Amino acid sequence: MLADAVARALTQSAHIVDVARNGVGLAISIPLIIYGSTLVLKVMERMPIIVVAGAGLLGWVAVEMMVTDPARVSWIYMSEHAVHNLHIQVPAICAALVVAMGTAITHTMKISDEMAHKRVPEVAPSGMELPEMGGQAPAM
Repeated sequence: MLADAVARALTQSAHIVDVARNGVGLAISIPLIIYGSTLVLKVMERMPIIVVAGAGLLGWVAVEMMVTDPARVSWIYMSEHAVHNLHIQVPAICAALVVAMGTAITHTMKISDEMAHKRVPEVAPSGMELPEMGGQAPAM
């Protein structure tokens, strides 16, 4: 990243001022990106609804781009009103589906984690419970 910026500065102009300006910009932007991402991560940990909202927004934008793509719209004859309805309704439905699927997957993962950590008592072949071994295997 730093090498790319320096190479770009050197190819654009051989002035040392331009190289120094790019270096100062990188010196400012790299810590800003690192601390900014740390801040966003802390906010997401405190308010997980932000992750769900972000997923819904991504679903909305992706489907809206597909619906309003000029190359796709040109070969399907539709009235202006129908295109406007598609522009609003289809992205909203798909965003809701993305949020619902993400919530269902998260719920399923929580259930499987709970089942994985649930302690199942060991039972001897005769049907009697084994004494607690303190996490150690019995000596053979």
